Amino acid sequence: MKQHKMVLEVTYIPIGLQNHENAGIVLEIKDITAKKQLENSNRLQTKHLEQTQQLSEIGSWEYDIVRDEFSCSDTFYTLTGFKQSKQINEAALVSIFHQDEQSKVKQLLHNAVTKGAGFLADCRIYHVTTNKLLYVQMKVDIVYKGHKPNKLVGYHKR
Repeated sequence: MKQHKMVLEVTYIPIGLQNHENAGIVLEIKDITAKKQLENSNRLQTKHLEQTQQLSEIGSWEYDIVRDEFSCSDTFYTLTGFKQSKQINEAALVSIFHQDEQSKVKQLLHNAVTKGAGFLADCRIYHVTTNKLLYVQMKVDIVYKGHKPNKLVGYHKR
């Protein structure tokens, strides 16, 4: 006979206090097995993605246009030299590009944000801590909310 492991969430609420004693409890038992399996699967997929990015030297990032905030993969931090504790914004990202390419990158990002124009570009960046010049390919796709660009999703590939 095959056994199945279940994950349960149990909530109890005391009811009917009389003379400082509970008259009873309401007990709710919820099967959250599927939710936990999905969380475990997502964790495993994230780990595989991080390992794949590391092996292929691809650093991915997402830019929230409204909040002017980036969230980045571990490999992006390794590739660029940014510290994970540093808040990255558009200005910080542009600053690592070779001086001859900064205006081009600014324009590409501006067009992505304002016109929803994704792009693929070969660029030179400087590693933040070693100052080593790296040749990377940068690809940016657009995520829309309604009819407006909401996020940019990109990667740098060495």
